[in-house]
Amino acid sequence: MQVSSPIADAPPPASMPRYPAPVLRAGASRHVVVVLGPPDAAMREFLDALRGVAADRQTLLAFPAATQDDAQAVMLALQQSLAQAQAGAQLYLLGPEALIWRLCNLARSMGLQPEEISLLRAQSAERPVYCVHCASLQQAGPGLETNCAHCGVRLFVREHFSQRLGAYMGVCANAQQPYAKDAA
Repeated sequence: MQVSSPIADAPPPASMPRYPAPVLRAGASRHVVVVLGPPDAAMREFLDALRGVAADRQTLLAFPAATQDDAQAVMLALQQSLAQAQAGAQLYLLGPEALIWRLCNLARSMGLQPEEISLLRAQSAERPVYCVHCASLQQAGPGLETNCAHCGVRLFVREHFSQRLGAYMGVCANAQQPYAKDAA
């Protein structure tokens, strides 16, 4: 008899983002696709499906080497594209988690509804973490703990994702020794 673990069987927290494979919306007036970084297998599959859409009904914004440093240029390009889009446009954001959420928030501020935006996270070992102690955003590995690159606090990365910030919440892992320099 196999006993299942209640932790393993528990659904992910409601705040954790889910990234179902995007599907091209048949009735969309325009398909606006933003590709950030080199496409992985899931992204390539979606881009292959996009080839079946008439060229005059799609806008492809590709940034092969997109990083956080390129975010302003990417945001400006998306802003210009959405400003020209008509009602019924569908937006697809494909790339690193931190960047796609920044773009998603920009699109929402421009009037797009959640059902008009599809997100596909690139497979990456890094994830965005927000330090609640110094209000900084940074990239961290997949582990449960990391040091804040800005204030040095040892952070426990919670399974809580802020869509507004586009990051997981990092809180002090050890209140008795919050700073790395105190551990010596």
